Amino acid sequence: MAMLERTKRVLRPVLRPVIAAGIAVGVLWLAFNLVNNLVNLDAVGVSELDAIHLALLVALLGVAGFWGAWQTGRARMGALAGGFAALLGAAIGIVTLFIITFLFIDTIRQNTFMIEDFQRSGMQSMDAFIVADALGRAFFGGILSLLLGATLGAIGGLIGVWVRRLRS
Repeated sequence: MAMLERTKRVLRPVLRPVIAAGIAVGVLWLAFNLVNNLVNLDAVGVSELDAIHLALLVALLGVAGFWGAWQTGRARMGALAGGFAALLGAAIGIVTLFIITFLFIDTIRQNTFMIEDFQRSGMQSMDAFIVADALGRAFFGGILSLLLGATLGAIGGLIGVWVRRLRS
């Protein structure tokens, strides 16, 4: 029981920033999913969208880790803060990806690159291809988010502990 109370006391200062960072990551995934699915980008546009998305993920998850370590003085809390923010953001991103996919499947069917990918795939149904594509993006996007969250949270956490020690 004492350990549970201690854990609650340690987690309380980072709970709000973790939730805020997780929601921000989720909104970022939502924006990415909307643009990626509804805008007919060329290869350069897709590259730029991916680069912007990755840079913002790095910033948000690093800040979550920094804040977690800054509040608690523990680098481990930075890694946990980044990981939990990424987990919440990925959950929001995956749910919104499937909502967008099913709401706008008619628009997605008209995407030039989706049509080209479908033709190369050899699949019989465009709708099945679109759903399979969404499943793949949800799986790999979720894994990317979690790996980035833990890694960048740890880096942010180390920086947060270091800055906290410098200020003391």
